[in-house]
Amino acid sequence: MKVFWIVLVLLMLGAAALLFVPTGRGPANPTPAGGTAASENTPSNPQPMATPAPAPASAPAPAPAATSAPAPATGEPAAPSPSTAVATPTASAPTAAPAPTAAPAPTTPSPTAATPTDAQPQAAPDSKGEQPPSTAQDVINELFPDIAAKLTTATAAAAEARGGDAAALPSLPNAAEGEPVALPDHPTFTGDKVQPSRAVRLKDGTLLVDERFVIRGSGTKEDPYVTGWELIASAQESYKPNLGQTRIPQRVLMLDGKFVRFTGFIAFPITSADPKEMLVMLNQWDGCCIGVPPTPYDAVEVMLASPATPSQRFSVHGSVTGKFKVDPYVDAGWLLGLYLMSDAQLKVDQ
Repeated sequence: MKVFWIVLVLLMLGAAALLFVPTGRGPANPTPAGGTAASENTPSNPQPMATPAPAPASAPAPAPAATSAPAPATGEPAAPSPSTAVATPTASAPTAAPAPTAAPAPTTPSPTAATPTDAQPQAAPDSKGEQPPSTAQDVINELFPDIAAKLTTATAAAAEARGGDAAALPSLPNAAEGEPVALPDHPTFTGDKVQPSRAVRLKDGTLLVDERFVIRGSGTKEDPYVTGWELIASAQESYKPNLGQTRIPQRVLMLDGKFVRFTGFIAFPITSADPKEMLVMLNQWDGCCIGVPPTPYDAVEVMLASPATPSQRFSVHGSVTGKFKVDPYVDAGWLLGLYLMSDAQLKVDQ
């Protein structure tokens, strides 16, 4: 029985030695360098320490933390001594940082009221101070001076005479000074197909029609009617088949079957080597690129009595005298042609 108690006491002593005698190891939770060891007395929710503000670049670097002393060989962690504890930096106001430099203003210029943004650039003159050719007429002037001279002369003549011998005609007189004349009826266009006109015979033998148009001559081959393009072009005022207007003015019908002279621009077919057909027009047109294409009201299809000579073919302006005919050519309501001339004689400008 004594042996039992002796063994029990030795076991208890050995257990006590294991619990209280130090083993030479450090504590279970070693204290970090410069920190406070965790213990049972440490509050569960410690207050966060003030974070030091970052020092400016010019401030000296902080001193290195002191090396903590080795933990005592005890069962309980010991609090660091004042000589080994790391000094906690205080939350002091940082040194005032230099004020940031203001960003430079953008250098892109903004449009001003004096300079419109949609202004088109002007073409700069060349080194000689001359503008380059910009139209087809300028190119013709440079490459074909002879043809350009003829065009210039023809244009000036047309501008002065306005397509006929109107320059030689007297200015519009007073209708009261003339004697009323009854215009002849047309054998084909009658009734509601005719727009009536009034005419007076002046003392010099000319006719004043509708107080707007002056006609010279008697309508014969030896003394043809001479008038301007404005008279036959006025047919568009009452004759537009596509709009249901089918009345031709009586002042135009009075020329039908008579010899009439027109002065204007001329054009021949390009493919014909010996042409007898041509156009005489109010406006210049080369059949392709230069000028204004004619309308049925300001152009006459001409059949010459004899073929045109080479010099006539390459002319652009002249006078044509022949038997005039009013012959509307309408297709699907659209007027394609109106005036014809036969047995015509051509006289070109030199």
